[in-house]
Amino acid sequence: MGKMDDSVAGFGKRIRAYRAANNYTQEQLGNMLYISSTALSKVENGRSCPSFNMIHCIREKTCCNVDWLITGVKSEAVELKDLLITFNASPEMYEQSSDRIVLYGVNNLRARLFPIHEDSFWMKDSDRYNFNLQLAERVCRECDNKAEEGQVFNLIRKTTGLSIKEMAEILTIKSDRYSYLEKNGRPSLQEMIKLYDILGINPGFVISGRCQDMSAISEMLNIVKGGKALSEG
Repeated sequence: MGKMDDSVAGFGKRIRAYRAANNYTQEQLGNMLYISSTALSKVENGRSCPSFNMIHCIREKTCCNVDWLITGVKSEAVELKDLLITFNASPEMYEQSSDRIVLYGVNNLRARLFPIHEDSFWMKDSDRYNFNLQLAERVCRECDNKAEEGQVFNLIRKTTGLSIKEMAEILTIKSDRYSYLEKNGRPSLQEMIKLYDILGINPGFVISGRCQDMSAISEMLNIVKGGKALSEG
């Protein structure tokens, strides 16, 4: 099977595993997701691609980790208290809005991790993670840390500095399709996987538009907590 088929099959296996682990019948989980048990069965068996509405409902109605469901990799959301505790924030920071707290964490992460010594194992991924820090900062400053799906795609393009045509080529879609994504959102499973594979943007962030859900920030926060790969500059 091709990559697209693999992604659909993987999604199906994981949603079936989630359902079994939580003792839901197909009818019960289908009702939660506003689809029939037959439609859910087709998704679980890899015979049907999950719709955006289904993925959105999974995020809103269940405790299933969307990043794991789509990519097979479970990324934990950044907790605001972790950002504050890790960087020894002043008590006044606890009174700030969520976007100010995330910006505080983003700026500290950038200071701690970039530039990185060229011998560091982290160097090979530095551009990818630095991009996510820049994207997080824009979402906080321009959207008060709550971007709509269309805004997410617009900010991704602005942060990369690429044109609509160039972003469309990255996702192997037509320019009209990327323009639609910037206007309406509602990305497909394959489009979210492309963003994750190429830019490291996790699906949970694409759907929610909140920086606390960005896997790159979570991963870098864990690196900082572990005291590894810190900047020597």
